Amino acid sequence: MAQSSSREQNKLFLEQLERQRLQKPCLRHIDLRGRVPGECQAYQMGDRVHYLDDRSYVLLKSLLEQNHNQFTIGVYERWQKALKRLLEQDNGAQQTARSVAIAQPANNINLVSFDHLISRQEPRLNLTTSVLIDTGEVQYHAGTLNISATAIRISMRRAHQISAGQSLWLSLPALQESAPEGLLTDIACRLLKVSHDARYTQAVILLNPDKNKVLENWLTDWISQQHAENLLDLDNDLSNLASEYLLRLYCQSLPQLLLWCPDAASRPIFIHAQPEMKTLANDLFTLLSEQKSTFETWNASQSFIMVLTPSGELQIRDLQHHDDLSSWLSSLTVEDKLFWVQQQPTTFDTDTVQQAFLPLQELQPETTSQLVAQLSQCQHLFQITQLDGLIALIKRRSSSHAAQKLLEKSQTMPEPQPLVLHLERHEERYQIRTPVRLHLPDHVGEYVSEEVSIAGVSLQIPSHINLTIGSRVNLDFVRWQGQTKLKLTNLPYEVRNQSQWQGQTRLGLKRITSSCTTAVNTFFIDVMRKNRPTLRLCHADKFLHTTSRLFADTLRQHLHDTLLYFGLDSQNNRLLQSVASSEINQAAEKMPLWSAINDHAGRLTAEIKLPLTEQQQSWNALIVVFRNAGQGWQIQTDPPLASPAGKVLLRRAIAAEEQYVFHCHLAPVKSGTWSKSTDLQQQLTALRQHNSHKVKQLRETLSRLFAVAHLTDITCLIDDLAQ
Repeated sequence: MAQSSSREQNKLFLEQLERQRLQKPCLRHIDLRGRVPGECQAYQMGDRVHYLDDRSYVLLKSLLEQNHNQFTIGVYERWQKALKRLLEQDNGAQQTARSVAIAQPANNINLVSFDHLISRQEPRLNLTTSVLIDTGEVQYHAGTLNISATAIRISMRRAHQISAGQSLWLSLPALQESAPEGLLTDIACRLLKVSHDARYTQAVILLNPDKNKVLENWLTDWISQQHAENLLDLDNDLSNLASEYLLRLYCQSLPQLLLWCPDAASRPIFIHAQPEMKTLANDLFTLLSEQKSTFETWNASQSFIMVLTPSGELQIRDLQHHDDLSSWLSSLTVEDKLFWVQQQPTTFDTDTVQQAFLPLQELQPETTSQLVAQLSQCQHLFQITQLDGLIALIKRRSSSHAAQKLLEKSQTMPEPQPLVLHLERHEERYQIRTPVRLHLPDHVGEYVSEEVSIAGVSLQIPSHINLTIGSRVNLDFVRWQGQTKLKLTNLPYEVRNQSQWQGQTRLGLKRITSSCTTAVNTFFIDVMRKNRPTLRLCHADKFLHTTSRLFADTLRQHLHDTLLYFGLDSQNNRLLQSVASSEINQAAEKMPLWSAINDHAGRLTAEIKLPLTEQQQSWNALIVVFRNAGQGWQIQTDPPLASPAGKVLLRRAIAAEEQYVFHCHLAPVKSGTWSKSTDLQQQLTALRQHNSHKVKQLRETLSRLFAVAHLTDITCLIDDLAQ
């Protein structure tokens, strides 16, 4: 018992000594300069000066307040332990970030947000000047990155005691010299956005202009005076310009049929498709017209697949409510055409539509009113993608099938139109119906023109007459020949464009003026000018451009597919230049995958031959990608799914931690697309005075794009097959 009592007394004695030690004044001078990433400032505490960053200062201040403002050894040791724990947490976060950076190698792939354009209502200057920030408890020294009349973006050493929504006071000492006294000192403001990395903090500070109009007016005037010094921030202008060009390439290479309907069970009001898909569209729409129940089926699901058989039968399967989908797909033959259909609600803003058509109201009021009314009825968008080649990969051989059924014309569907976001006409077109005689090597026929310009004419011919873009034909102007002694027969014309729909081909012809006499060319000029007051101008291009813009802007908000834009670097190596993202396709969350595809850009785009020509064809393929933790992405193109090796590959892909199966439509950028985008080039030229380097860099990047890949995620289909 005596020994136990002695131990207890010793313990109490040692505890008393420890309490006395902890309560002794601490004589240390704390200096964290060079030991922490944040800014260290001198703080006077008692008779000691300490150099602390914001976090260590707030921590020490809190401990001192708990200890009646006495800087003791106990306070110091508690502060030291807490700071050590915080630094260990920082190091752990940095190690995690570093490991992620290793797993996701840096690349130069541009992520373009299709559904969010940058809209700025005021100019922004790239300007570096000193900033003093006071939170009421801690002061910071920072530097500006850019300045506008209502907000400032700053950068400073790592700060821990600031957060979004926090109120603070800001001073601009360097600019105060040229401003009214006190105007740029202790400005009340609010932190709008804050981001951190291991060493630095960036923040966007809102200057509360509603409460200080004098400050806003002075900054507005001052910023306008700095434009001549080439300080204007062009990031938003260049980003929006690049997004616009990528949107045009998307619309130009659109591999889908787009149906805009009043509701999910009604026939479409507008249809958009590329000219080469019109024949397929006519077959589909004819069958849809014959099967009224088809539209009711569409109303039941947001995604489903359709099959068009050679015999003209249309089969539909809902992806969510059909357990026999795998066996049904396996029963298809390579002659069948497989389609992936996705539907989603969509609307057009009434004010936006009316504002867009306002310039056209005076030209053709009836057409304008009709289009505005039709757009207001569009409530559903159906996107139909043909899965070319998928059945061939599933099946080992084809089976005999009934002969292709000859489909009659679809009388209830509107003609599919392309989405045209940039259209320039150098000559006015007039709605002139005059008889012409068309001379072909194996055909001579008389037709009636639809539109005529000084050097061009459009007309319709039967679709069985085969013509190609760039071919030469001869025309006789039957009626006009009687009005002149000049020879208006066998005039040479070049086929500039053509489109087929419901058994008719609409030709756009341009006269080869170099092969005609000066008198003949002058005759057409004089006729158009003389009769211009009585001729009816054709404004179809203006209506097409306006509606295309409205549809394209709506379409970019409903982007399901992922768009990959391939280009060339300065050494003409192929690379993935940009990826179009949206909230729907979530492409921003798949950057490691796009980096892996960038590594295989040469192989994946091998079908596109350079330099680009008008004869380049698009290419369709099935791409299977998968990976496990700690491993790289494996990418397989067009694997034979019906073979034993293909089935093994599918099982490996499905068993992997991450897997995607894409139907890829790779389309070449049409030759001369960038050179024909004169409006965008003019915008770049206007911005060159502010930042010639960035403008030159963007111009080279856009001009080097050569292919667009549309990736449709069909992983659920392949999952079902693998089971």
